[in-house]
Amino acid sequence: MHLNSRQFLALLLPFIIALIISVLSGEIVQNISYLFSPYEEYSNKSLDSKAEMYLKIEEKSKKYQEIQKKVELRKSNVEWIAKNMLYNKQISTQSTPQQEIIVVDEVVEESFVYKLEMIYPKVKVALINGKMVHEREIIDGAKVIKINNDGVLIEYQKGLKWLTLFR
Repeated sequence: MHLNSRQFLALLLPFIIALIISVLSGEIVQNISYLFSPYEEYSNKSLDSKAEMYLKIEEKSKKYQEIQKKVELRKSNVEWIAKNMLYNKQISTQSTPQQEIIVVDEVVEESFVYKLEMIYPKVKVALINGKMVHEREIIDGAKVIKINNDGVLIEYQKGLKWLTLFR
């Protein structure tokens, strides 16, 4: 079987094109990138904006983690303060509303249960043992006689006593 010149050229054409492409590959790549530079620029801008967005998200994530750590630390600090710094009233089963017995290093001391927590002298109101009281009211068996700027005078079984905010 014989091939005419047209068929022979059609058979060799892919090989000729492959040879030309391999020889001129550097120039072809350079010209193609020159022709499609707007696409390359667009893709770089897109990548840059995505990278900026990722960095912002990462920064916000770090801030959130820091806030979470501070919240956990705050919880432990609040528990420590509540346990060690704030007034913890410990009433024994034998105590009366007027007195409680506190044992410290096997030394028994008597102290009054009435604890003044806050004073509002303009409206003559005080916060004693967590309860709001006015003058002439009774709280835990004691009568509030007078409310001043610096203390509250109460009358109880043993007589009169001034309650002050700072002892």
